[in-house]
Amino acid sequence: MSNSAIFVLMKKIFVVLFILLSALVNGYAQDSLKFTKAQVAGDITYFIKNAVEIHPNLYHSISEKQLANKVDSLVYSLPDSLTELMAYRAFAEVTAFINEGHTGANAPVFIKNQINNGSFNAIPFQVFDYSNATFIGNLLAPGAKLFNISVLSINGIPAATVFNQLTALKGGLASFRKVSAIKFFRFYLTAIGIKQPYIITYKDAKHHIKQATVSNMSERNYLAAISKPKDMRDYTYSVIGDSIGYLNFKSMVNYDHFVLFCDSVFKSINQQHIKKLVIDLRENGGGNSGLGLCLLNYLTQKPYRMAGNSERKVSQQFKNQILKPANRQAYGDSYDEYLKMKNGEFWHIGQNDLIKPNIIANEFNGKVCFLIGPYTFSSANMVAATIKDFAIAPLIGEPTGEPGNDYGEPCTIKLPQTGWITFTPTTYWVRPNNNEADHTAIMPDYIVKRTTSKGDNVLDYALKFLDKTN
Repeated sequence: MSNSAIFVLMKKIFVVLFILLSALVNGYAQDSLKFTKAQVAGDITYFIKNAVEIHPNLYHSISEKQLANKVDSLVYSLPDSLTELMAYRAFAEVTAFINEGHTGANAPVFIKNQINNGSFNAIPFQVFDYSNATFIGNLLAPGAKLFNISVLSINGIPAATVFNQLTALKGGLASFRKVSAIKFFRFYLTAIGIKQPYIITYKDAKHHIKQATVSNMSERNYLAAISKPKDMRDYTYSVIGDSIGYLNFKSMVNYDHFVLFCDSVFKSINQQHIKKLVIDLRENGGGNSGLGLCLLNYLTQKPYRMAGNSERKVSQQFKNQILKPANRQAYGDSYDEYLKMKNGEFWHIGQNDLIKPNIIANEFNGKVCFLIGPYTFSSANMVAATIKDFAIAPLIGEPTGEPGNDYGEPCTIKLPQTGWITFTPTTYWVRPNNNEADHTAIMPDYIVKRTTSKGDNVLDYALKFLDKTN
């Protein structure tokens, strides 16, 4: 072999080694060994100690002994050193065992940053549903674009096992756990340690069992590959056809902006003589319940309340949260009584009396219905409960992801070892009709199960429903 040939060969080897080394470095940087078992165990203990003081009843679903046994078993199984995602999974499983959606930990900062800047890498699979022990969705890898497939296993792990591991990362009703596993599938799959290359065993549309092997896809490329890029706005309005308004109320944030939004939307509805309106709460995970009050002012003159005889536990941790300069204005003077109470007491809130909606311009006097589903949660769940309990409008879709009587108003807990921000609720909210014996989700008046076929069959049902309504 000539010197020049040897040089070319050595150059190729160097390039390959450089690529492999870069991949190792990038993988290490993405989720390197960071915590010891003792640090993770210490933070779990710290969290539980604080949560007991903050939560109205931390052991509402499991006993203190059951939680202690779960923690002991999980900690025993941990290796001596953990990556951040390994530690996150352990913590998520503990908080999910408490079994409510308002207790948990925020995703690690480095993952959130990567998702936001588009560099997060994960499986190129868009999941629509989980049914009959399969994940249903689209594989979006370059050279392996497969639509409406039913995934039987990933890397030899049955889909049912994967599903059970994903739903063990989030507490709450089974429906909320399921929709969370679908919504955060790419992140959750990474968190439970399933990595590329992904060997996907699936059934195609003709029920033939096949296999595909794919690698990671960046968040940026994933969003570009999905058929309908996600609209990041918190609430949107459009007109379907030329006669039905559609308000997609996806998040209850930024009250002042929402007030302006509603003013503009309902003014436009009035000017265009729109007499039929669909309001979609299916993607709404909650936020500031004041946005719900604002919206209801445009829809009804019936007296109502958004919560019954509820109570908030007094704790020093929540007092400290209220008193932070960044939060003081948001909480306002209404918490002055709470701040004077002794820790461990209960502050009784909610209402016996009903609220009379404000008289405002551009009130909607046509036909309206609401769409709900398993991701309708927290303050959005309170809105759905109010609509249901006071018969303000028909609810269409699937049961919400939370009982009408549930815990909310989270208090954050910063963990000393990992530095993570965790949370647990301060308040037991009683549904508006004050029926504390009802532990079910808010049920639709018309049950329409979302399908995975093209289109939106729940919205289609609502449109036909309004068309048939005089």
